[in-house]
Amino acid sequence: MRRAGAYIWVAWVVCLSLIVAGDALSQAPAETISVSPLAPPEEGMAVDTVRPIAPETEPLEAAHSAPLLAPLPDMAPSPEPERLEPSPPPEPPAEQPPPEQRAPAPREGETAPALPSPAPRQEAPQPVNASISTYVLDPGHGGIDPGVAVGDGLTEKGVTLPLAQSLGRFLLSRGARALYTRTEDQAMTASQRAAAAKGQQNALIVSLHAGRCVEGQETAGVTVAWDSGKANTTGEAAPKSALAAEIGARLVSLLRERGIPARGVDAPIRLQQAADAPVLLIECGCLESKTGRRVLTDEAERDALATSLGEALLSAAAP
Repeated sequence: MRRAGAYIWVAWVVCLSLIVAGDALSQAPAETISVSPLAPPEEGMAVDTVRPIAPETEPLEAAHSAPLLAPLPDMAPSPEPERLEPSPPPEPPAEQPPPEQRAPAPREGETAPALPSPAPRQEAPQPVNASISTYVLDPGHGGIDPGVAVGDGLTEKGVTLPLAQSLGRFLLSRGARALYTRTEDQAMTASQRAAAAKGQQNALIVSLHAGRCVEGQETAGVTVAWDSGKANTTGEAAPKSALAAEIGARLVSLLRERGIPARGVDAPIRLQQAADAPVLLIECGCLESKTGRRVLTDEAERDALATSLGEALLSAAAP
C-alpha cells in the first residue's frame, strides 16, 4: 500500500517538472533573423532612368479648307455598282442558203453558176460620246459677285443655287451622281469651280446662270454655251471641248423637242479653259421679265424647268 502511494507521488513530481520546464522554454527569447538592406548600385554601373514623355506641341492654327465638292443636301449619292465587262458573244455559225437558193451540181462540161454575194453585214452604230455618269453642278456667281441684279433686289446668284439643287435632286433620282461646286453664298474663282470635277470619271460640269432679256425676250428661254476651242486654238480641238460641243448641240435639239425655246452658242468659256472635264454653260431665262422671274423663283415652276432640263441632259449625255 505504501509502495503504491510512493509511485503516485513520483508521478506527480515528474508532471510538475515537465510543466515547469515547458514554461521556461516558452519564455526564452526567440532567435531573430537579421535582413541586410539592398546595397546601392556601385559607381559606373548602368542604371535605367525613365524620362517623362513630353506632350506634343499644339499646331499654331487649325488646318481647315472648305470642301469644293459636296453631295447635294439631304440626298446622299448612292455608290456606283461595280460594272462587269460583258464577255463577247460567240461568233454565229455561217448561214447556209435555203435549199431553193443552192445551186444544182454542175453536169459534165458545165461550169457552176455564180451564187449571189451575200449582203454586207451592217456595223453597229458607234456611240457619239463617252457616257456621262457624274454631273458637277455649278451655281453661277456668289458672294461679292451677284451677277445680274434687278430693281426688286432679286439677283442671279440667289436663283442659281436653288435651281442647281432642284436639278441635282432630279439627277440623283434617276441614278446619276450629282455634285456641285458651292452650297452657300460664296464667291469662287474659275479654278476653284473646275477643281470640283478633278479626278471624277466621266464627269460633265454644268454651270447654271440667268441672264438679261435680249431682243424682247419674255419667255424662259434657254441658251446653251460651249467652248469648242476653235476661237483660241489652232488645229484640232481638245477632246473635252469637242465632247462639250457635241453634248451641247444635242441638248439644244432635245430642249426644242420639249417645247422649250433654246439656242446654242460656241464661245470662249473661262471655266472650260481651267477644267479637265467638258463644260456646258446654261443660261435659263432672264430676270428682267415677269415670266422669267416667276419661273426661277416659284418652286413648282422651277422644279418643272429642272425636270425638263435634267431629262434632256441625261439623253444628250448618254452614248
